[in-house]
Amino acid sequence: MGFLMYQKRKASPLFKQLTDAKCYEGLVYLLKIVDEVYLFRNGHWQFVQKYIMSNTKYAFATGGTPITTWLINQIEAVLEYERVIIEHLKKKYMITLSENELWLNLSNSYSKKKDLLMEQVNELKKIDYNIELVYMKNSELALEDSKL
Repeated sequence: MGFLMYQKRKASPLFKQLTDAKCYEGLVYLLKIVDEVYLFRNGHWQFVQKYIMSNTKYAFATGGTPITTWLINQIEAVLEYERVIIEHLKKKYMITLSENELWLNLSNSYSKKKDLLMEQVNELKKIDYNIELVYMKNSELALEDSKL
């Protein structure tokens, strides 16, 4: 029986396991884990802005991927997963979550992170974008890597 339970859990994503178990605390911690992935990706993106894009207009990363799309796509994917978790929690557990400080911090910072990425992408769409403006947006929204 143990092996079959292992196989079943292995085939079931954590989000599904937690939603099926109605474990809102586990979902909040999953959101925190996903937020840590965001922080890693966004820190990498800020490094690229500050030290690569500010020193060269070469549009490709070391693997040949366009420098202004790959990391942005990664951040968008993480933010989409955060959105899914947040929406599920809001729909099912809003009253229970109202006093959970971790939840409040994570859910309140979501729109700020979305706004930051949108503003940066809009600047990068310009033919002669200003990388300093892109980088400064991190500070404007208090999402500068050194402060997180």
